Amino acid sequence: MLERSGVAMDGACDQNIDAAAHQVVKVTFRMPRRTALEVSKRARAAGVSHGAYLSTLLNGAPMLLAADERKEAVTALAVSTDQLAQVAADLNAVVRLVRRDSSPAAEPFGHTVATLTREVQAHLHLAARLMVELKPPAARQRDAGSRIDAQRIAP
Repeated sequence: MLERSGVAMDGACDQNIDAAAHQVVKVTFRMPRRTALEVSKRARAAGVSHGAYLSTLLNGAPMLLAADERKEAVTALAVSTDQLAQVAADLNAVVRLVRRDSSPAAEPFGHTVATLTREVQAHLHLAARLMVELKPPAARQRDAGSRIDAQRIAP
């Protein structure tokens, strides 16, 4: 059952719900106690509300990681990204060497390595965004607030 302003709504109000898709409403679920406790435990571990946790599941997002799992994932991603950044630097050096060699035989090799370099750099950008998304929601909000404050202070 959905509730808005203390008035229960049923399926007849689907058009109104669609019109106010971003309006927050109260939803009541009936589920076994064990399941409810598990939802509560997982939401708390992910650092989000029950509603936010269930919304991510309903929207097809991957299940949120518990704080300790998230920290391990970020650490592993950071190590992998550092290694991949070194590979990108080495590939750039190879591209520079191939460009210095004006032989026609080296040209296809240079294009292949340059393409690989671009793909590695695109992956690094994606990994950087993922690292931000893996931060707990409260930390992301703090970081966003810090950036806004820094922009206000900047001349």
